[in-house]
Amino acid sequence: MSVKDIIVRIRSSTHDKQETGYSDSDLIGYINDGIRMMRRIIMDIRPELLATTHKGVIPAGECDIAFDTAISKVIRVCTNGTELRPIPTSMAIDAEEVGEPTMFYVPEWKTVRLYPIPTTDTPYSISLVNDMKLIDAAGESPFPTDIDDFVIEYAAIRASVSNEFDVS
Repeated sequence: MSVKDIIVRIRSSTHDKQETGYSDSDLIGYINDGIRMMRRIIMDIRPELLATTHKGVIPAGECDIAFDTAISKVIRVCTNGTELRPIPTSMAIDAEEVGEPTMFYVPEWKTVRLYPIPTTDTPYSISLVNDMKLIDAAGESPFPTDIDDFVIEYAAIRASVSNEFDVS
């Protein structure tokens, strides 16, 4: 559903069809907040619905796989068809150890690091959820219409609450 259609539905729900109560930019902010809330719920329950899969080959002697966008959640990391375990943050590791990767961790927002460092060129497959991209007036919702209904209701409630104490 387009952002313009979502705004029309929010304005209808909040009795603002004359477009005097809320600016489009305020409503788009509430829409983005609603999308963020739904993403968090989906990430906890069915993260694969938001996931993208990245495949490639990491050269021998390298352990960092970098991405263009920040990572919200790593779902699965596989090398040579074997699923790797996440390294607990409390676990001390020898960062120079080499061998067949058996674990991974996320040292920074845009990187997945394999452990130990591969000794051969290693094919990988990483399923992850990218960071949320904010939508603008020309954008489209990332969700099916059924989920958009919740985003619209959330944004309408936020708009109404923001106007609750306005006595002008």
